[in-house]
Amino acid sequence: MGNYTTATVLVSESKEKEKEMSSPLDGLDRLGKAKRMFREFEDHEFYYHNVEANEDLDRWEIPLNSEEGQERLAEQMERTAAAKERYLSKIMEVVEEHDTLREAAEDYDVFHNARRLGMYPQPDSAYLYDATHWTHGDPIINQERVDKILNHFDNHDFYLIELELAY
Repeated sequence: MGNYTTATVLVSESKEKEKEMSSPLDGLDRLGKAKRMFREFEDHEFYYHNVEANEDLDRWEIPLNSEEGQERLAEQMERTAAAKERYLSKIMEVVEEHDTLREAAEDYDVFHNARRLGMYPQPDSAYLYDATHWTHGDPIINQERVDKILNHFDNHDFYLIELELAY
């Protein structure tokens, strides 16, 4: 048995039925789009060996424009921001313990936490991801990012897909 974490993935679906597929994601259903994003992380140093819909929840697919969708979006943005703040705080603590920036730069704790801060495919580093065609795989940490995605795809419906990730 391995370790597990959960994540929420924002996926889009065109309101218009397009005749030509312009992306490998176009032929996938919403769950397939969300799962594929994590499979693409396999090219990185870290990978998830099993990605499935989170069946522990009442619903693992939530329309973004619903009240439940907006609440879940806010929760996951907060969860992701809190993780980033946690790693940044650890970095700042270690930097303050040293007399020079060079000493701090050579400290393994700074390296490890800075790496976790930027390595969004890692568990407990991000909990809300973008699986649209535009910024596929990026973490979503604030409303400004969501607004940019929604404005870019004004002719799409959006869904939050709840996943369970085994690593």
